[in-house]
Amino acid sequence: MATRGPKTTENIKREILRLKKINPEITAKEIQQKLKRKFEDSFIPKERAIAYIIQKNKDKTTFDLFDDPWTVGSCIEADISGDIIPILTSIQQKLQQENKLLTIRLARWIAKLYPSLYPILSKECHNDQFRKESRLFECAYLYSISEQEAEIDDILYPNTSVLDDVYFNKKKYFFDMPTSHLSFKNGRNSINLFTMKCQ
Repeated sequence: MATRGPKTTENIKREILRLKKINPEITAKEIQQKLKRKFEDSFIPKERAIAYIIQKNKDKTTFDLFDDPWTVGSCIEADISGDIIPILTSIQQKLQQENKLLTIRLARWIAKLYPSLYPILSKECHNDQFRKESRLFECAYLYSISEQEAEIDDILYPNTSVLDDVYFNKKKYFFDMPTSHLSFKNGRNSINLFTMKCQ
């Protein structure tokens, strides 16, 4: 009886669909080569499996998949550590009160940024939990925008140098971006998450 190989991760499935959306003429072999460069330490599916994934998801796009609502169950495929679940749940509850959505993409960025950024935010926000979560969500949102732009332009990795400077090196920039959707309320108070408008 033949045994199955390792399961293709959700991140790699999304990358397959992203590459196919950007270039409908790309072959399964070409996709496989790009996957090997981007995911050096991961299991890469064979050409036949890549073709099957494309056929099975022909009516979906990578953007649809990334924008699915986050749930605890999605942490497995999205490679999100269980340690971050309490923070994600808290942010999700606040967003739901405003009829806003915590997506898998945002949850992934929150999980990536949390270990390095949260100690910085703890000092900046004087251990105000609500403000810390607000700032963490703000940061994840902006990094996710950078990621989406890189996907559209078919760039391997997003250029986040400006965001890195703002959040980790404390440099000041103007951001020209609508921010009305980047806030949620705390009782009577409403805090705009986009607080990096600096001189």
